[in-house]
Amino acid sequence: MSDKINNNQKEISNDIHLIISTNKSSRKAFLYAQEAGYFEADSSYNIALDSLDSFLMLYVVSGDGKLIYDNNEYHLCHGDLFFIDCKKHYEYSAADNKRWYVHYFYFNGRQARGYYDILTNNKSPVFKVQDHKSVKSLFWQIVFLNSKNNKYAEPITSLHITRILTHLCMLNGNESDLNVEFPPYIHYVFNHIERFYDEKITLDLLAEIYSISKFHLAREFKRCSGQTIHDYLITTRINKAKSLLRYSDKSIEKIATEVGCYSSSHFIKLFTSREDVTPNVYRKQWTK
Repeated sequence: MSDKINNNQKEISNDIHLIISTNKSSRKAFLYAQEAGYFEADSSYNIALDSLDSFLMLYVVSGDGKLIYDNNEYHLCHGDLFFIDCKKHYEYSAADNKRWYVHYFYFNGRQARGYYDILTNNKSPVFKVQDHKSVKSLFWQIVFLNSKNNKYAEPITSLHITRILTHLCMLNGNESDLNVEFPPYIHYVFNHIERFYDEKITLDLLAEIYSISKFHLAREFKRCSGQTIHDYLITTRINKAKSLLRYSDKSIEKIATEVGCYSSSHFIKLFTSREDVTPNVYRKQWTK
C-alpha cells in the first residue's frame, strides 16, 4: 500500500511531524519514539500503510475519524486513543465532512510487543481515555522533549510512553514536567545547527562565532545534550534527510546535497550506519 497524504502537511504551519532518531543502545534499553506530532485534517487526509516495524498510538483531541485495522472499521471521536501494530495493514482518516485534530506517535522497543499483546488480546484497538488532560499532556511532552535538545529525552520519552500504556492498563494517568536548563550560548549553538546544518560546521567555527573557548563549548554541549557537536550535527542531518525521504520525491543525490553531504556514497554509508537500512529502503518502508 502507499502512504496517501492528499493535503500538503508541510505547508500547514500548525501541524508537526517530528522525525526522531534514537541511538542503538537506547533502542535496546527503552521504549522509543520514531515519529511524533499533531495535525488537523479533513476527510481528504488519508493514511494507508503496512509492514512497518513500529507501533502507533493516535489520540483524538477533537472531531471525528475512522480507523480500518485487522479487517474491522472503528469510529473515532474525542477522547478515543488507538494502539496498533503497524506490520498489519491500517488506514485512518477524518470522517466525511468532518475535521479532526489528533496527537500521535510511532514507537517501538523490546517491551512494545508485550504491551500490545496484553492490551489488545483479541479486543478492540480503540480505548476510551479517562484522564484526557493527563494523556494529552503526555503526548505533547513527547513532541516537546524531542524538539528541544533535551539530553534526557530518550529515557523520559520512554517514561511517558510507559505512562500512557499504564493508563490504558489501569485507567489512570500521570503528568511529568522535567526540563533541563541550558546556558544561552548552548541555545545559540543548537539554533545555528538547525539553521545551517547544510553548511560546513566545526567546533572551531562555532567557538569563534559565539566567542567561547572551544574546549568549554565542547564540554558544555556534551553535558547539556549528551552528544558531541559533531554527533548532533550528523543526527540533525539524518533527521532532515528522513523527512525529505518520506515527504518529497527528491533523489538520494539531491537529498544528500540538501542536508550537507556532498558525496551521495558518503551519505548512504552514514545513513545506513545510523538507521540500519539504506535511504532507499527507508523510503520504501514509509511510502510504499
